[in-house]
Amino acid sequence: MKPFLYLIFSLVCSAWIIGAQSEKTVCDISYKGFGDLAVELFKIVQKHYVDDISPEKWSEAIAAGVDGFLNALDRHSGYCDKDSLENMMKGEFGGLGAEISNADKKNEFKVIAVFPNGPSGKAGLKKGDVLLEVDDIRIKGLSLNKLIQKTRGKVGSTVKLRVKRKGVEKPLDITIVREKIIIKSVEWEIKDKTMGYIRILTFDEKTFKGVKEALEQLRSLASKKELFLQGIVLDLRGNAGGIMDEAISIASLFIPKGDILLVKGDKIGKQHYAARTEEYMMNDKNLQVPCVVLIDGGTASAAEILAGALQEHKAAVLIGEPTFGKGSVQQIYPLGNGAIKLTISRYYTPQGKPVQSVGIFPDVEVRQVEKIIEKPKEGSSAREKDLSGVLETRDMEGNTVLTEPLHSSDTGTQEEIKDYQLKQALNYAKFLFLHSRPTSSGQF
Repeated sequence: MKPFLYLIFSLVCSAWIIGAQSEKTVCDISYKGFGDLAVELFKIVQKHYVDDISPEKWSEAIAAGVDGFLNALDRHSGYCDKDSLENMMKGEFGGLGAEISNADKKNEFKVIAVFPNGPSGKAGLKKGDVLLEVDDIRIKGLSLNKLIQKTRGKVGSTVKLRVKRKGVEKPLDITIVREKIIIKSVEWEIKDKTMGYIRILTFDEKTFKGVKEALEQLRSLASKKELFLQGIVLDLRGNAGGIMDEAISIASLFIPKGDILLVKGDKIGKQHYAARTEEYMMNDKNLQVPCVVLIDGGTASAAEILAGALQEHKAAVLIGEPTFGKGSVQQIYPLGNGAIKLTISRYYTPQGKPVQSVGIFPDVEVRQVEKIIEKPKEGSSAREKDLSGVLETRDMEGNTVLTEPLHSSDTGTQEEIKDYQLKQALNYAKFLFLHSRPTSSGQF
């Protein structure tokens, strides 16, 4: 047996043992015995399985086993095949143009984001829809990776989704034409003639460059007197995160010095990530305007790093709703033809406050109008602390922190209305511009 295959079977076997544990013991076999057990498992399956197993089937089973093993450690660790890994880093893939998660205790597959102008949005899929079937096949019991594989296919082909939508009695059938999906991680425009609006959809390897270019464009327009810039709004709503280094670089555009975040893990100890002074842009007089950051329950991971740093350095005012609370850092390690994504540490705000299962709280809480038409319902929007298989919340000394339940404001009314949160963010930035004076560092 090849060394790689041998290693994989060791991991597969360990996942199987954990999955079959009794109430009294986790595992009767030391991890040192995994090698012999892997060989024994391989022989049993090869000899007794009902069908001959093709190389492709072996690969599929091995990948699923590795993914299951890592998921048993925590929900953010897992296995990525080579193509998925490359697509994740580049922000480019073939599919439906939507983000799907099984991040709730019901283990439902829920649409958490629909990409602007993507095939799902065109077909009528909406954030909050719960997937029931893909091409007439029930998906209950599938892993998230397996579900994603089913939704992907050749560009131009179709896939039929059956979804459950809140407020709609019967399931809906939605047919979507697959397209090549290229995520534009940064979008920007001028709002209300005086406000720079920058939306960050994800943190891939192009995000820092996109934000910096947006700020450079705003600076250029202001310097030429083509724009009377009164404020900047960064929109991080629905941003599930991505590459941590990109978030640090973007924070450095707004923060001249000091820590951006702290990370701590049993294996790596405590580490400080400081602002990259050479990237700071807010000392330019044309950019010395108030900054407001929009956050909500879909703001997670790298997006929380950015929001927390800007808040604690008083480089921006946070408006919206409490964030998701994913305060863990994952590292990519090559393995065979793919890679594993492994949680290696927890991260903390510059002041040492935990984010894991806590989140970042806004300075000014503003709920979307469609979320306050009805009486808020407790627990209707899952955050990290509400899920199974999550890391404990720990402070910088390693002590476990108990988190209080949060009453969610997400009531999911059917009526689509204007973006109330964005409107309030723009108004608040204008208010700060009119009633504040910049400090020597350019911050308000």
